[in-house]
Amino acid sequence: MTHPEIPSHPFALPQGELLSITGPDALAFAQAQLMNDVEALALGGWQWNGWLDAKGRLQALFGLLREDDQRLLAWLPAGGAEALATALARFRFRSKLQLLPDRERTLAGVAGAATGTAGEFPLPDDPLIGPRHLRLLASGAAPLAGARVVDAWHAADLRLGLPWLRPDGPGTGRFVPQWLGLDTLPALSLRKGCYPGQEIVARMHYLGQSKRGPALLRGAGSVPASGWRALAADDQALGELVDAVDDGEGGWLALAALSGADQAAVARVADGQSMQPATVLRGGLRSSAPPAI
Repeated sequence: MTHPEIPSHPFALPQGELLSITGPDALAFAQAQLMNDVEALALGGWQWNGWLDAKGRLQALFGLLREDDQRLLAWLPAGGAEALATALARFRFRSKLQLLPDRERTLAGVAGAATGTAGEFPLPDDPLIGPRHLRLLASGAAPLAGARVVDAWHAADLRLGLPWLRPDGPGTGRFVPQWLGLDTLPALSLRKGCYPGQEIVARMHYLGQSKRGPALLRGAGSVPASGWRALAADDQALGELVDAVDDGEGGWLALAALSGADQAAVARVADGQSMQPATVLRGGLRSSAPPAI
């Protein structure tokens, strides 16, 4: 599998959006609502994070930057900042904060290692792209990436184990974090205090009750959608697709949440009307450890 060369200059991901969480109560609000430990972030620090419902199902997944004690910035590569702001606002109550899409800035993708400059956020090396990072820039400061470059970047995120899920998209409310391996990304804290879904997440971890885990699938043909079922040769259901992208070679790459004991048995994916052959890429997920961020 090959991908077009990712530019070494910053490029904007057309769907990517930022959500600004600002105000005296911004940090406390995020700590109480989000699934990772926001208070553990140093100023200028960055982490993967998400928001769950009371059943422990993922409502949003994003990168989170702590700009200072009253400003957080959430990066949603597939967009949906307005939808996430509206959903979170229902739990604001009397908290002194604002939840607003930040349309003045963007996080641009860049091939190559980060230099340590403020506003750069390293990502794990990808086996096809190599080093890469995100860079915080003013909107319009970087050209929009073409479709093939966006797909190659998206595929690298899937290999990392990071699906692009819009808060108002088809994958919303379908997956427990451990099914996607978000506890090892890491995008999830088991040590912080209560947050929505925390009891479900903790029980699944400490009692070993997770029945699914993440896997990379590949196949030929048109790109399937989130929610397609992964099936064995005898049509036994093994799990479902979380996110998929064109692989640039007439096929697709997908992140799936599968029954762990049956991953090797995947033979096809289907949505009830269409069906396509598929295989699991053994050892293809998260081939390098996340950097300290």
